[in-house]
Amino acid sequence: DLMRDMAQASFDGYVLEWLLPHQEKATPLLAAIRAHKRDSALGLLTGKLRSGEADPVEVGAIAHRFKAQLTEKPVLAGLLISSLQLAGLPSAVGAGVPGN
Repeated sequence: DLMRDMAQASFDGYVLEWLLPHQEKATPLLAAIRAHKRDSALGLLTGKLRSGEADPVEVGAIAHRFKAQLTEKPVLAGLLISSLQLAGLPSAVGAGVPGN
């Protein structure tokens, strides 16, 4: 459980899916991550924009509000790591990803 793990340790970065099980949105998790004192890199993924299952205006506004790098799925690992590094993820974290 992410909320439990965040209480016990801090992470350099997080990658969350916008739509969680039971059609819940990631907004509460994003808020909890940003409530921590550490400014971790944050990635927000969705594959539901083109299908209309996710509202691009809402997802974009939430990504902006919580300073998350928004990436549409499917995404290449190197591109995801690059966007997280732009958001402050230490470059050594993505060193094992081909192309980094």
